[in-house]
Parts: sequence; C-alpha cells; structure tokens
Amino acid sequence: MHSEIRAYHEDAGFFAAWDFASNYRDGESYVLLAEKMTTVISGPKTTMTLIYHYNSSYLRFAFTLTQDSPRVDVQTFIDWHEPNVSLKVKFPVSVQTSLAQCQIQFGVIDRPTHSDDSFAFAKDEIPAHHWVDLSDQETGIALIAKNKYGYRVKDQTLELTLLRSQHKPGEVVKTDNYDNFLINNFADIGKQKFIFSLFPHHGDYRVGGVINQAYIMNHPLQVVPVKPHPGELPPSLSFFAIDTNSVIIETIKLAEDGDGIIVRLYESHGLEISAMLSWVCNYHYVQYVDLQENKLDDSFYCNQYCNLEFKPFEIITLRLTQ
Repeated sequence: MHSEIRAYHEDAGFFAAWDFASNYRDGESYVLLAEKMTTVISGPKTTMTLIYHYNSSYLRFAFTLTQDSPRVDVQTFIDWHEPNVSLKVKFPVSVQTSLAQCQIQFGVIDRPTHSDDSFAFAKDEIPAHHWVDLSDQETGIALIAKNKYGYRVKDQTLELTLLRSQHKPGEVVKTDNYDNFLINNFADIGKQKFIFSLFPHHGDYRVGGVINQAYIMNHPLQVVPVKPHPGELPPSLSFFAIDTNSVIIETIKLAEDGDGIIVRLYESHGLEISAMLSWVCNYHYVQYVDLQENKLDDSFYCNQYCNLEFKPFEIITLRLTQ
C-alpha cells in the first residue's frame, strides 16, 4: 500500500474558514518522507509505525492490520506548529469510475471524479461525513475517517485533509510568545489524535458493507466489565433490532418532553424497502413524529414490533410509549 503525505503552502487570507486559496495546489508543496519505520507483530495484530518531521512539527502514523478486521486502521498523532499549511494524505487506487459515493447526514451523494465541466471542476475538495467510496461493479475501496471531513477523489486517488492551519476569522490576537500566537490565530495548531481507515471490498458500498464498517470504526463497541450477578436478561440480547441491513437505527433517546423513547431510523442504500423494527422493552404504543418530536399521527398498538415502509434515504422517527 502506497501513500503520500504532502504539505501545501496555502494562505487563504481573511476568509480562510470558508474559501480555499486560488490554485494553491499548483504552488509550493513538499512531500514528507518517513524518517523511521518500525513493525510490531502481536498475536492477531500487526502494526507498522512511520515517523515524520516537517520543520518544527512531528507526525506519527500507525498502520494496523488485525486478523478479524477487513480494514487497515491508521492511528494518527500530529504535533503541528506551522501556519498556512494544508496537510493531506493521498492513496492511489486502481478502481476506475466517474463517480464517487460520499456519506452525508442520513444518506449518500455522488461526486464526480473528473473535472470535465465547470461544476465538476469546482468540486475539487468535497465534504463527506464518515466515508467516501470508489467502486465499480466488481470491487471498491473506501476511505473512512473519524472527525475529518475534507476529501478529494480525483486523479484516481483517495485523499484526506489531515489539517489546515489557516488564519482564524477575526482580528489578530497579539501575544509575546510565538507558540501562543499560533494557537490563538491559526486553526489546527498543537497536538491532535485521530483515526482513519482504508477498507477494500467487493461490489459497491452497499454490497461491500462500507456503512457498517464506518459505524464500527466511528462508534466502537464499549466493553464494561461486571461481576457475576443474578438477573432476568439472557447473556446475549439486542434491546432494538432491525431486520434489514439497509435501514440504520441512528438514534435511541429519551423523548425531550419525557414521554417515552424516541427511535430514529433511516434508509441508507437509496431503496424503497419494508423493514421490521423489534424491541424487548415494555413499550406497546408507537407514534410517528417529526425531527422535533412533534406528533404526525395517532399512536397505534404494537406488540414489541412494527413494520415500516421506507422511501429511498427516508428518515422515520418514532415515539414509543407504554
């Protein structure tokens, strides 16, 4: 697996929080070279760690392969002290496609991988929520990130913006110390940790299970040890379950007015589909509500399950009461 980490000089001026500097990719840039590489094999896990320096800044990337995981996870630590830089990691890929799929809130949107017209040309760096995916009918690869939202999918590559140390909006904050000056006036200065992943798969993002892998990486299972104790629940149990993998249970929460539980679901594959939601809690009445939890219809009785009809990418919010 080949990757390139490149630092672009970018001074976008006062509106840097909203705009990119014009043609900054054609200007000064520097490809970082690894100064040290170590590999550790520990049981089912293999980790290759690469160390980089850029002027006064330090970068560490730990690429990890785990036996039961289909992803390559990259734990990243950066201690950054350079203003006016856009730092990006790029992975060349073999998949050829004219469109990339990008996750947005409660859905997926296509973005062009070319610049054949003015609209496509303007979509050079694009926003996405958890992942972007390049795939054809047979195979694909997704770039999944946690808390990073700037991607590029052109030139047969997957690229992620790691940081962008542009000037913050507002007046310059004057300090006597240069490090404090950077922290007060520029974004993404200092120590930061995050994770991103590469996920090769069969088929498109639906067949390959990209959405599930993104949820697993962004919201890993939390293990809480407990002592043996008597109880009524079985050793294994899902309090809520859905019978199709294209519908995501996105939210389970107490209602804002205290009356019941709110369950929010959405269809993630762009399909019209029927799904059954089931639960084990002592709630027998279901009501459709909007995103602000306002009533849309009267409650109806359900014996711990209900059938739902979804339009493509539709969001359904339910209130469950006793």
